[in-house]
Amino acid sequence: MVSHSRSHSNVASSLADYRRDRQPSFSDDDSDQRPSSKAKTIVSSFLGHEHSAFILRITKITLLILSWYTFSISLSLYNKWMFGDKRFAFHFPLFTTAGHFLIQFILSAIVVSVFPSLKWPPDTKLSTNDILLKLMPCSSATSLDIGLGNMSLQVISLAFYTMIKSSSLMFVLLFAFLFRLEIPTWNLVLVIFTISLGVILMVASEAQFVLSGFLLVLSASMFSGLRWSVTQLLLKTYPRTHNPFSTLLHLAPGMAVTLFIIALFVEDLSKFIKADLWTDYGMFKGILLLSLPGCIAFCMTISEFALIQTASVVSLSVAGIFKEALVIAFSSMIFGDSLHFMNMVGLAVTIAAIAAYNYMRLTKLRNELEPDSHLDIENMSLDDMEQELLPRPRSRSRSHSLAMASDVHLRHS
Repeated sequence: MVSHSRSHSNVASSLADYRRDRQPSFSDDDSDQRPSSKAKTIVSSFLGHEHSAFILRITKITLLILSWYTFSISLSLYNKWMFGDKRFAFHFPLFTTAGHFLIQFILSAIVVSVFPSLKWPPDTKLSTNDILLKLMPCSSATSLDIGLGNMSLQVISLAFYTMIKSSSLMFVLLFAFLFRLEIPTWNLVLVIFTISLGVILMVASEAQFVLSGFLLVLSASMFSGLRWSVTQLLLKTYPRTHNPFSTLLHLAPGMAVTLFIIALFVEDLSKFIKADLWTDYGMFKGILLLSLPGCIAFCMTISEFALIQTASVVSLSVAGIFKEALVIAFSSMIFGDSLHFMNMVGLAVTIAAIAAYNYMRLTKLRNELEPDSHLDIENMSLDDMEQELLPRPRSRSRSHSLAMASDVHLRHS
């Protein structure tokens, strides 16, 4: 056990050092080379250094959140329009989603090739054991999370999907207990119980309840919890996945293959090839129509990556919860999804449990960092926290990994 902890600490420390070495640095003499130095100088001349830095930071975070909202909400609305029975009714969500993963793999490969700083350490090799024991569990869980979720949109409303999918944190915690990423406490058990109560309230008051759709989205939520638990285990010990782009590059092929194989049994490949989409829109427009969500998902990943590096834990958590409410509001306006009082009560209960967990997590993070370090936890970005916690012993990095998972589950529809 001691040797395992030491090896993990060495891997984490070397990964942290490697990431710091790859970050661009600027000296005082070449501060003019900073991308935003001119903007800061102009604003500083009017408002002073402290106020200008604050305004520029707020502006950057606001723009990043708006871009994240735009891509994420657009993706949710697009998927519902594409797969919904009463919309476009394209009944091949698994084949389509497998194609989206392939597109994200290609775009990730392009980004990693263009920006060498995003590449993994050159001395790390990709072995068969790495593929089967580290990458494939993550790829399979991720593909089932997103694939089953898109399947459920064929028969349930986007509002109901979003409300049930918000219960993912419950499964994140359960799998975190199972994989010993988090120590069970009565407070966390209470969070799980409260989220379960919220789900019951949402389901009991759903006027157009479809059992198959509910089971699909609930299964997607379960795989979402498994997805982020195995992903955290991967990110802790595997330096080839040290940023979202290299992670997508390694996971997307397995995600596409897994979902394509399942689709061969669940969906009819011959019917997919002969679908009306190809005759109504033509081959080029049909491919473009199916490929667009993959590009949107990739752009969403970029905005999330930048937001994680910039926004504080509190602001990111609040923004994630608010996005869920926006998706429900847009689905009601665009698709006419009906919401009942108990639906909203159940959603409020679930969001309250998520907010309570985020508060407990923030308090725990504050206690894990040295009291005399004078770090402003509320205003630190998740990326900064990762730099603080990565070199630490394994016991200290567990809550951070789970913290990242709880934030990520709010960001993915």
